[in-house]
Amino acid sequence: MVSIRAARAGDLPAIQEFTADTFEWGDYVPDEFATWLTEPEVLVIVATDPDDRAVAMARVALLSPREAWLSAARVHPEFRRQGIGSMINDHGVDWAREAGAAVMRLATEVINTPAQRQVEKIGYRAVAQFALARRRYEQAGPGTNGGKRPPADERLDLAPSSEAEPAYLVWASGDYPGASHGLYACEGWAFRQLQAADLTRSARRRQLWSSPSAWAVIEPDEDRLWLPLFLTTPEDARRGTRALTDLGREHNAATVTAMIPRIEWLEEALKAEHFEIQHPNTVYEKAL
Repeated sequence: MVSIRAARAGDLPAIQEFTADTFEWGDYVPDEFATWLTEPEVLVIVATDPDDRAVAMARVALLSPREAWLSAARVHPEFRRQGIGSMINDHGVDWAREAGAAVMRLATEVINTPAQRQVEKIGYRAVAQFALARRRYEQAGPGTNGGKRPPADERLDLAPSSEAEPAYLVWASGDYPGASHGLYACEGWAFRQLQAADLTRSARRRQLWSSPSAWAVIEPDEDRLWLPLFLTTPEDARRGTRALTDLGREHNAATVTAMIPRIEWLEEALKAEHFEIQHPNTVYEKAL
């Protein structure tokens, strides 16, 4: 028999044990756990055995007043197939509903069919797919040919707040809303509805960039450029992605990584600039 409760700092050692082999490289959960416990509008849930030892967990966050996100769902291998994941989900749904959320979402890898079956069984439906588009830059040095392609026809520059409206119009009128279900990556692999105010806010934070063919929200992160949003059109996609490639070079970035909805013409334009499309995930949604 297991019990469900809010997580405590003392649960970390048990969580470290059953998350050690989640992925080939380990798991991000132990590193983030202490921070999650201090975040506002976040609930970390654990399932515990009769000795009150954590054997499963999940994190629920309010991404907006009406949108909740479920992540970091983990179950100890010895406690799987006992309905514990569903119990944790139900607890998170109740918390989110009481907090005012109208929808809960989560994401899982497209190849993770057991997780897909589980979330579909408890009422979630697939609404969108996203992937990472990543370009790595080789550093010039011995053994390189030293050749450079001509600069792009245009460049991405920091955009004023007035560029937020045309950027949002491109988003709202093209293929993005249908492919993305109106969502964007507001926090890593967490997604919520994009609003025009989000782009205005990015411009004020000096994170909105624009060229004649593209707009991008860009967050520098150590030696990479992280793009939670990259907007262009089928006609302008090649020019826009060339400008993005050049911007990475200008910033001496080791990588440029963009979160993108699965749109064929967008992926093709990025691939032409040597971006790799990686880690496709499906976003699921459940009305509360």
